[in-house]
Amino acid sequence: MTAVGLGHSQQPRGHVHPVADAVGGAKHCHAVQFYHDDAFLRGVVGDFLRAGLAEEQAVIVIATEAHREAFASYLEEHGVDVAAARRSKLLVEFDARETLTSFMVDSSPDESRFRRIIGTLINRARGTSRGRVRAYGEMVDLLWADRNAAAALRLEELWNALATSHDFALLCAYALGRFSEASHADAFRAVCDQHTQVIPAEQYALASEETRLLEISLLQQRALALETEIERRVALEAQLLASVNEVRRREEELQDILTNAAEGIHFVNADGIITWINRAELDLLGYRAEELLGRHISELHADRHTIDDFLARLGRGEALRDQPARLRCKDGSIRHVLVSSSVHRRDGEFVHTRCFTRDITPLQRASAEREHLLASERAAREEAEEAKRIAEQANRAKSDFLAVMSHELRTPLNAIGGYAELMELGIHGAVTDGQRELLDRMQRSQRHLLGLINQVLNYARVDTGNVRYEITDVPLDEILRPVDALVLPQLRAKGLRYVYSGCDAAVSVRADRDKLQQIVLNLLANAVKFTDRGGEIRLECELSDETVLVHVTDTGIGIPRDKLSAIFDPFVQVDPNYTRTRDGVGLGLAISRDLARGMDGDISVESNPCQGSKFTLTLARASRPGI
Repeated sequence: MTAVGLGHSQQPRGHVHPVADAVGGAKHCHAVQFYHDDAFLRGVVGDFLRAGLAEEQAVIVIATEAHREAFASYLEEHGVDVAAARRSKLLVEFDARETLTSFMVDSSPDESRFRRIIGTLINRARGTSRGRVRAYGEMVDLLWADRNAAAALRLEELWNALATSHDFALLCAYALGRFSEASHADAFRAVCDQHTQVIPAEQYALASEETRLLEISLLQQRALALETEIERRVALEAQLLASVNEVRRREEELQDILTNAAEGIHFVNADGIITWINRAELDLLGYRAEELLGRHISELHADRHTIDDFLARLGRGEALRDQPARLRCKDGSIRHVLVSSSVHRRDGEFVHTRCFTRDITPLQRASAEREHLLASERAAREEAEEAKRIAEQANRAKSDFLAVMSHELRTPLNAIGGYAELMELGIHGAVTDGQRELLDRMQRSQRHLLGLINQVLNYARVDTGNVRYEITDVPLDEILRPVDALVLPQLRAKGLRYVYSGCDAAVSVRADRDKLQQIVLNLLANAVKFTDRGGEIRLECELSDETVLVHVTDTGIGIPRDKLSAIFDPFVQVDPNYTRTRDGVGLGLAISRDLARGMDGDISVESNPCQGSKFTLTLARASRPGI
């Protein structure tokens, strides 16, 4: 039932609903009325009962108590002596739930009980009626409210079967809200098929012909929209299934990597029981998997106090890194290892540890021999100096490698871009549209890869301190005003609106001109990357006595608060669901902040998911003449 009270009928006084006279000469009349509001139902059923009583036809009402009272008050309002009708047995009323219960067996209406109980009611009413008996029932609606659709449909069938041997006209009613989901479509059609007359809800039944035609058109449009939505959801489900399968495939690949990793790996649950172990660790210890699974990890450790300490620290939430331990092999030999471990938790609950075991037995032996040889203080100092020299050499080797990589990677990439441009110009013959499209993809990929290489090299230079800054007074507007031209293709490609609010031409900052331009470009490129089509990007400056703030604001996807501190870390991407569909390796913000700090400035961010982000570059303001 709807939440609206059973008040006055929505039908105009004097109006008789079509179903009231539907008894007619039809051999079998089984009508269904759909409704939204109980007040409308009161008038429909009241007219149906009143028309029968006016012809001295017996009427049977099987309804809830609230509905029975509402129908009786409607009849009284329209001049029917309800008390007299009850005394003369022309009006007979029954409770819907009690009547329904009387013939239900195992959640389904029993045919023999139904025919005996309902058939008897109709036969008794027939004895006082001058014509066909009229019956109104809402037991089917109760079954539908109970989510027992099969029983409701079966009860409709039993009413139809009873009509072949008993002369009565039946009006059923369903609250239309019972069929509010797309999955109810087949059941709704099945209900309609059980009736000789289907009467729509009040907004259609009480409307003018013009309004009905409009309502039909709207319903047709909604049906089409619903079918389209269903097709879209089916497609989305297919995509989701494909994604799930891809995740499973990647999980299998990860499992294969772990199983066949060169380093020993095992999982231990909260009770210290080994639940999984990979091949490398089995080979290290000389066991088969079935010999270790289910055993306590302490059985593998030669020093019980060591493993007890490990388990206690892991239980407190600590992570172990390269902790020395001694493991006992199956043959009784001892292996020296370094253990790194942390706890995997799910919903805050301890699931298992992830233990990585690195065999350092050969290193341990070598270390002992080396310590034996290094007996003097001079030898110790020489070893320290040698270690320092090796570290410096390694740092130089890294720089040399980056230089070689810059040459070896960028040179062929530039050649690829050049050859692609030559081919696009038709130097080697005419280019078809399909070939031109492929060349365009090649050039975009070449530029993308070159950009990634440049980002890595730039970060390496910043990280190693090989960046030189030429700090001068830089007019800020000269940097900000023309910068939009450098990101204009990306803005147009995504249909983004760009707004630069302008900056006083007299304002200068203490910065390296090239580094400042690079930072602003990085921040704008980042905003373009994470702002969806139709969004807006704003570039603004804010002045104070000592500093100048440059704001880059977007209406993009935003960043969760708990991730804000991580976005400036190198190679960090806050959420793979956001970034995998966008270019980049997570270096732009890291480079920009390091460059800003290299100029005694900084970069900060304010953001909320789905509300966009605001990055702020802070730089020292240059001295103003006369101040």
